[in-house]
Parts: sequence; structure tokens; C-alpha cells
Amino acid sequence: MGVHKPSPEALLALQALAGNRAVQRAVTEGKLNIVGEHHDKTDAREPSERAFAQDKSLAYWRENEFEFEFEHGDPPMLRALQKVAFLGYWARTAEVPLNSAVDALAAQVVDIDAVRAEIGSVLTALPADQHFFATTMYFDAGRASSDMAAACAPLSQEANALKPHRQDLARRHADLAGATTITNPAALTASVNAVGGHLRSMLAIAEAIVEDSDYDIALHGTGGQQQNWDSVVADVSLDRAGNMLLCANEAAAADVTGLWKVGEDHIHEMRALASQVTPHRNVELTDRKEFGAQLKARRSRTVS
Repeated sequence: MGVHKPSPEALLALQALAGNRAVQRAVTEGKLNIVGEHHDKTDAREPSERAFAQDKSLAYWRENEFEFEFEHGDPPMLRALQKVAFLGYWARTAEVPLNSAVDALAAQVVDIDAVRAEIGSVLTALPADQHFFATTMYFDAGRASSDMAAACAPLSQEANALKPHRQDLARRHADLAGATTITNPAALTASVNAVGGHLRSMLAIAEAIVEDSDYDIALHGTGGQQQNWDSVVADVSLDRAGNMLLCANEAAAADVTGLWKVGEDHIHEMRALASQVTPHRNVELTDRKEFGAQLKARRSRTVS
């Protein structure tokens, strides 16, 4: 199961459309409801969401759980590949200010303000929980194929190995707040270089995985450019949304009903893809805001 990958021109048009918010749709009994979420809020909201689904006699699935006739609604290969692209994007984004920090530290007269600013940019570009993405990427890769798991293993290891070095760099960056001089520039340089080593390895591994996939966006040499990594992330995300909608259509045609939680962006991507993949009449696309209003209304009724 899959969708035809749009041309770069068509992709840009679809992404523009995805920014338009369609008329909101409520979660409905007797339908297969695909509902948007912010993944970091899922755990806290899940008990009330499951109770809501039960009230409407609907099954409940997290994003990676929905299957129909042994087909994954959200294919593990695409899930893993998008996380590879995320790691590549973050590493590439962080490498630019990191190189500037190295240059500033190597200067004969160290500009502490420049060093502080560049290291702050490095830390901002590297999510503190990227090791979580690396771990879940490897899990998805294992569900996809042994070859994908083997390809992702070194990237997962590098991303996880980066964690303590990022934490060390964050501590040293905090020590620079209000300081007028760097008391131990050699140690700070070593910390920056340790982070840089893992970033370069991550970039090379991620690039090799992407270039060995069906996504032929040129990364223009080791590490690529930031905007190219951003395009890979968006391209894979759109394909995930297309696969979700195709699988949901097949399931809805077979009278499968339920509540399937997916990333909010995928809801808007599916709405944008409607001209290519028309949602089945029993498929409902509900964004996070609309579903939140329904949950709130249910809580009000329960309390009263």
C-alpha cells in the first residue's frame, strides 16, 4: 500500500493547502475517526480519550497501532525514515553555530558573548529528548525490516551517545551566564568538540540512509543543507498521511469504526491530499482543537 510521491512543485502546493484549516468535524459514532494530537500531550489525555471513545462504542488506537488486514496504517518504514530525517535536520541545524563557537573559542581574544550565543543556538537546535527519537526510530526500523534496523542502529547509538555531551555542554553554557571570562576554555572546547564529533557522524549516517531510500532529494554532499533536510521531513510526513488515509478508507469500507489518534500535522496533510485521495464517507478527519472541545464538553457533563 502506498501513494505516488508528489513532485517538489506539487508538494509545495499541498503544503500550502495544509496551512488552510478546513471546517472542523466532530468525532462521530459509527465512523472511523482520525483525530489530531500533539504527541507530548497523549499520555496525560489518553485515559479521558479512551473513556470518550468507549462512550461512543469506538475502538481506540494510538498513531502506530492502527492496522487493517495486516497492513500498518502508519508504515514503520516511513515512521523510522522521518525520524532519521529529523535527526539529520537537527544535527545539520546545530552544526552551523557549533562551528562558529569553535572559531570563537580558537580566537586569540575569546569573545565570551559570541561563544555564549553560539552554544545557546547549538543547544536550542538539539532537542533535549532527541535520544527518545533515536530509540523510537530504531524500534520502528525493527518493525520495518532487518535491513532498516541494521542501517538505523549506528545512528541510534550516536544520538544516544550525544546525550551526556549535550548535558555537559548545557551545564557549561549555564556557567557562562553573567561571566566576564571563560575560566576553563580548554574544557569548554573539548565539550564543544565532543558534541561536534557525534553531530558529524549522525549527519553522515542519516544521509546514507535517506539516499538509500526512495526519497531522492539531493543532500549535496555529506550532511546536506538545512533546507534539504527540512524537505525530506516534509516529504516523508506527507507520504505517511497519504498511507494513513488509504488504509483508513479500506478499513471504513469494511465497516471498521473507531478513534485513531495521529499527529495534528497529518490531519491537515490528509485534508490537503483530498483531491488525490478522497476520504471514504465513513472516515472523519477531526483536528485537535475540535476534539478538545468535545472532551471538555464530556467532562462538564460528567461533573454536573
